[in-house]
Amino acid sequence: AVANLNASNLSSGTVPDARITGTYTGITGLDLTDNSKIRLGTGNDLQIYHDGSHSFIADEGTGNLTIKTNGAGIELQKGNSEYLARFKTDNAVELYYDNAKKFETTATGATITGNLGIGTASPGAKLEIQTSTDWGNIINSTNSGTQYLQQFEYNGSSIGKIRGDNSSIAIESGSNLIFQTANTERARFTTNTFMVGKTSASGATNGVELKTNDESRFTQTGRTVIAINRLSSDGNIVEFKKDNTGVGSISVRSSDLCIFSSAS
Repeated sequence: AVANLNASNLSSGTVPDARITGTYTGITGLDLTDNSKIRLGTGNDLQIYHDGSHSFIADEGTGNLTIKTNGAGIELQKGNSEYLARFKTDNAVELYYDNAKKFETTATGATITGNLGIGTASPGAKLEIQTSTDWGNIINSTNSGTQYLQQFEYNGSSIGKIRGDNSSIAIESGSNLIFQTANTERARFTTNTFMVGKTSASGATNGVELKTNDESRFTQTGRTVIAINRLSSDGNIVEFKKDNTGVGSISVRSSDLCIFSSAS
């Protein structure tokens, strides 16, 4: 072992298997061959070396490998011109791809630049989830009351929400709620109307309008408007009520159509 190693007692040359137990001062460089290790700790717990192809900082002990800074942060770089990652003191953590920042933590969460893929390495949208299992996405809330699970916005303004409680789920829309297949509208909810096969309320347009505050309309051109079919047994097809009291009906008896009125 060498108790103290400095420029005065080692100006050049080599020290095979030197174990330094004291101070190391005044020497401007330490050159080691491939696979020669700087070993720190009584049990050689921390080792720094190069194996001829790759460089290693190896924690061979039982505790943690801790990197500390009292400065502005810790940076991982490619050469002197590109960032791999930046860990800023009391600030953001930044991750880079080819020197372009893609991920950054903030005081309220994190931001991502580009697309995020879960189950895919080439997402084609801001968020793309791919899975070979039955479940692609689960949104779970432990709030016992009403909980908004998803909000949709346009230019910062809410246009709709999906909310749920302990037993049900609701879809809210700031205006119309529209259903499409094959990029074509098939039905829509407005404030007081549910429409099928049409986009605006009009008795002159084919389709169905079910209203809560006005007459409902069933409109077709050149074909049957409504088909009501009772299978098997005879009986009422339509019942008419006033203030929840029956006033009449249309029924079928064998091959006969019967119209009944409760008025005397």
